[in-house]
Amino acid sequence: MDVRRKYAGLRFLALLIKIVAWLALILSIVVAIWFWIQGEKVAGLRLGGQNWTGVLFLPFGIYTFIQLYIIGSIISLFTDVEYNTRANATATANLIALMEKMEQRMAKSVPAVIATPPPPPPPPPAPEEPAQPIAPTEQMTPSPLPQPAQPAPPIEESAPPPPPPPPPPLTEEVEAEPSSETETPEE
Repeated sequence: MDVRRKYAGLRFLALLIKIVAWLALILSIVVAIWFWIQGEKVAGLRLGGQNWTGVLFLPFGIYTFIQLYIIGSIISLFTDVEYNTRANATATANLIALMEKMEQRMAKSVPAVIATPPPPPPPPPAPEEPAQPIAPTEQMTPSPLPQPAQPAPPIEESAPPPPPPPPPPLTEEVEAEPSSETETPEE
């Protein structure tokens, strides 16, 4: 895939900003260590005989590093998104061109399909036989109506049967055991 990268200036700027971020972090650490080592020789914030001025440079250096590194990364991200979008569009266009070439080859190499005739139509339904003519005497006699065999008995509405009575509660019957205090018949 021959997709060249664009925006070389932005990519260089992103790299330069990241380098400055690392320099700011390293410089703040070096300054903090230098103030710590110098101690009383350099004017600054003293506490317990040590010079704490360098400690104030560390948060500033870390904060500056984070901001600059994020800005450089965002610029790199934008250039990478642009490159990947163009690469994807180029690959898709190449794929479409290859598919069209393949379809053209297939159309040339495959012989024309022989058209098959449509199936014959289904046969027409068989005509119904015409009804026999009715004699004039048969036309005059009415046909008897069918009579029901037995009339259905009338449906009586009845109330549903009452529910069965509840079973009597179970009670525990304790059989009395003969106790030793009661009199036992002597023989």
